[in-house]
Amino acid sequence: MTNGSGAYSADSTVPTPVLDKLNGEGTQVPGTSYVYPESGYTLTEVEPEDPENLASNVIKYSDVNNITEGVHYYEVGLKQSEFGEGSSVKYYTWAKDDNGVMLVETADSSKAVLTLRYDPDSSVSPIINQSGETLDLVDEIYVVQDIKYAVSVSGTANNISSKFEGNSIGITNSDDYKYSAIVSEVNGNIKNITSSFIGNEVKADTTNSVYGTLVKSLGGVDNLTSEFIANSVVTDSARINGGLIQAGSSGSIGKITSDFILNGVNSVNGNIEGAVLANSGAIKAIDSSKFAGNYGISQGGNVYGAGIWNERNIDSITNTVFAGNSAKTGSGNSRGGAI
Repeated sequence: MTNGSGAYSADSTVPTPVLDKLNGEGTQVPGTSYVYPESGYTLTEVEPEDPENLASNVIKYSDVNNITEGVHYYEVGLKQSEFGEGSSVKYYTWAKDDNGVMLVETADSSKAVLTLRYDPDSSVSPIINQSGETLDLVDEIYVVQDIKYAVSVSGTANNISSKFEGNSIGITNSDDYKYSAIVSEVNGNIKNITSSFIGNEVKADTTNSVYGTLVKSLGGVDNLTSEFIANSVVTDSARINGGLIQAGSSGSIGKITSDFILNGVNSVNGNIEGAVLANSGAIKAIDSSKFAGNYGISQGGNVYGAGIWNERNIDSITNTVFAGNSAKTGSGNSRGGAI
């Protein structure tokens, strides 16, 4: 792993969000007329009073890829503090709860860093793209919804560019594989995913294995250029293979250029294989990405990779930062805070 211009801004050691870098350069999403969207989060360098007791939204970089000499601390913030519309409201603040979740609901609006307004009677109508069809899904906003199987692509999707904020997915034994927010089906092809996933929570009340809860590739995803901030998966006993993203045995992902920050899986007894990403298929490249402050915690199971779990082929990992990721277990085995 080496560091390149994609990981840091040109004029400082503060890491630049991937989407901000591409947006600031006016870069177009491949094969479309769209410019990459702005990022929904920020990183600000801070000097903590107690480095041994960091705030839940502060991550530590230490001699990362021989670029950040010494130790640096960055506070994660949100650019936009309010989303959605409707008669109901939820407030979120930075605070680590018993499950390790970083962005938690609070009744105190004065502490809110994120306010989500929604209609409790509304529901998401799944978008089912059939074989032979073409889909462009741009500027959709999902707020405090059940986003289980929200987008299924069996044909072609040129660009899925949406915001997923404070949503939930509940997984039970009856769900088969149809629970991931975005799925490239076996014969489907998603050319670009340029979305923001912030503060989404998955509860896996199942004894089945769980694969990639936010993005699953059973067919093909050409470019995953997105951000995943403070998303969480909580389970008692399910095996988690790719907490957020999975390339299945029949699936592939061409290039991943994304930010994965403060995401994690907390399990009572289940095994965790890649709290962020698991590859059972093929990934050509992970480039100019960040895996920072992610975690995998299992009291009675094994934890393999708070960042990535790989059993097949990842051709290259370049210009990518791994910092402050942790794999922890009570009585099992833990290996690979990063990979």
